[in-house]
Amino acid sequence: MTPHDADPAVVAALLPSLPAGEPIGGPAPQSPAPQDVPTQVALVNGSFEEPRVTSGIENRVPDASQPGARSVPGWQTTASDRLIEIWHRRSGTEAAHGEQFAELNANESSTLYQDLETTPGTTLYWSLRHRGRSGDDTMSLKIGRPGSRPNKTWTFTDGTAAWGRHTGAYTVPRGQTVTRFAFEAGATATGDPTVGNFLDDVVFGTAPCVVVTATAEPLTGAGVGDTITCTVNLKNHGGVPAENLILREAVPPGTSFVPGSLKVTGGPGDGAAGRYDPESHLLTLPVGLDATADLGGALPSTVDLPDGVTVEFQIRVERDGAGGTPAHQATATYDNTAGEAVEQLTSISDTAAVETAAVEPLVETPDEAADLPDALPEEGGAETPAPAVCTTDPEGVCVADQLKSGGAFRLVLVPAGQDHPGQATCVAALTSADAPWPGCSREGREDRWAQPGAHLAGPPDISLSFLPSGKKRKKRKHHKRLIRELTWQVSELSRQLTELTEQP
Repeated sequence: MTPHDADPAVVAALLPSLPAGEPIGGPAPQSPAPQDVPTQVALVNGSFEEPRVTSGIENRVPDASQPGARSVPGWQTTASDRLIEIWHRRSGTEAAHGEQFAELNANESSTLYQDLETTPGTTLYWSLRHRGRSGDDTMSLKIGRPGSRPNKTWTFTDGTAAWGRHTGAYTVPRGQTVTRFAFEAGATATGDPTVGNFLDDVVFGTAPCVVVTATAEPLTGAGVGDTITCTVNLKNHGGVPAENLILREAVPPGTSFVPGSLKVTGGPGDGAAGRYDPESHLLTLPVGLDATADLGGALPSTVDLPDGVTVEFQIRVERDGAGGTPAHQATATYDNTAGEAVEQLTSISDTAAVETAAVEPLVETPDEAADLPDALPEEGGAETPAPAVCTTDPEGVCVADQLKSGGAFRLVLVPAGQDHPGQATCVAALTSADAPWPGCSREGREDRWAQPGAHLAGPPDISLSFLPSGKKRKKRKHHKRLIRELTWQVSELSRQLTELTEQP
């Protein structure tokens, strides 16, 4: 079956991210919310995986009316000996789901059933796998009130070549608060009432209802360059599996995706990785039992999988996301394949809004706050202004702030070969990891001048560049003053680097 795969543009529209400064919340509320989930109706042990069969031949074990370690959870039988026959795939026939299946005809022709509490008017969906043992076997599915004639019956015949899949829907009639879901043996290929009718992968219950929950860590305080771990949990509160389950999420504005971090961290497919589209900023991960890189899998109900499936990924706070509230919200698309027609469904998570730390702005001073020398001071000459102090910027690069001439200027170290937003002039290169300031190198220095907008090339690991972060001035005279100021700062830094290098 082709997976339900919505247009990424449509999915992205369902995944709002809050603009910086907006309050927690968004235009897409969680759907369905936990309090809105319908009452769950679901079979127990539909694939007959319990109790475990330890040998490669058929095993006759007590039904659920006889509690014990070897009894079959959920299922009861009308057979006089109250035994159900469980087979393992090593017996020569592969199970349709899991490793085990049941034979309807154990020691005699009988009926296998479960009684479930139901709400009148509710539509319940069913599906099952049926296979002949020695040829064409026939069985009937009967649904109705316990102790009364069933009000709905389906009959089907299957051979030995493959498991036949059968599906349907049933509406609970008025006044019926308990519903019996029963299999009755019919004719077998051998005519022997103790041989025939294999059953597996049986589901009966309410439509799949996936609740998606989003969380993030940390929720507050992450600064530029910090990593936030986003978690998405999916649980199916319906009674039949959610098929072709695919999780999608748009990376919030103001953040960037950490490559390789999208993966399943709990539940079916643990460790499976997803993909990221840098153009649409959309994350995609098929999840569930038997999911592949391109096809969504099945998410069983919480009766069989209480913790559901958990997915994690990481995002990094960028400068334009500082001081904002990036919203983390996911969407799941899946199918209800039980019933007569495939129903395509969508669930939206709640919103985990992360409050990021603001970047403290640099303080500007008036034009007359300081005078600049007309030329570089000679060694031993007149007293010059104090050099800039280098600190660690929230982006993880080294900056030296110097407040002069009505504009704050930052001396910034950025990785060589990379442009920094607003880069003006590259003046030096540093390669050593030894640092006179946090995050900065001091050895292997190489002086160069470059035109505004240029960048140092070659092997240096770090480039030293000046970035204007104050007011922009258009006057040529002012530009000349700034150039002299920057030139003097470079000279001072060069002198300090030399002194540090010469120290024992």
